[in-house]
Amino acid sequence: LEPQRNRHALLCVVARKWAATTFVPAVPGKNTNTATASCPDPMPVNLAPPDPHALLPVAGVELGVAQAGMRKTGRKDLLLIRLEAGARVAGVFTQNRFCAAPVVVARQHLSMVDPDNGVRALVINTGVANAGTGQAGLAHARQTCADAAQLLGCTATQILPFSTGVIMEPLPVERI
Repeated sequence: LEPQRNRHALLCVVARKWAATTFVPAVPGKNTNTATASCPDPMPVNLAPPDPHALLPVAGVELGVAQAGMRKTGRKDLLLIRLEAGARVAGVFTQNRFCAAPVVVARQHLSMVDPDNGVRALVINTGVANAGTGQAGLAHARQTCADAAQLLGCTATQILPFSTGVIMEPLPVERI
């Protein structure tokens, strides 16, 4: 489906019932809950986590989870996704001029990737978004990539960093 372009942002909602994509115009000044309320079958929220035994492995992908204490202790807040050599990776990024440090670094790393030695891992943390943190945030995102690269035996540009959480707080890179 090709949505009609207008001056309002579009909200993409996956309609489970029809297994198709429905484009709903976002209503200026209203949150997405209001915009999706008119959908015939809105996406569920607050889903229960899947049963780990019901998940099927993906060839060439390994996951590692840790409790790094990024913001709160006792939470699994760090994920490393290791990709087998030869894996193909693509990215879609915000076009907003204000981008968090991990977005800037991931964009740079993808633009520099050698097709013969592609991306080898994604490092994802929760709790601290590393957004609005300036040069220090960029340095922390790059340090995260360098540390993961050292563990995996690849270059830092083969690692893509991702962060989600509170903005305007420095990434506690020493905990990663």
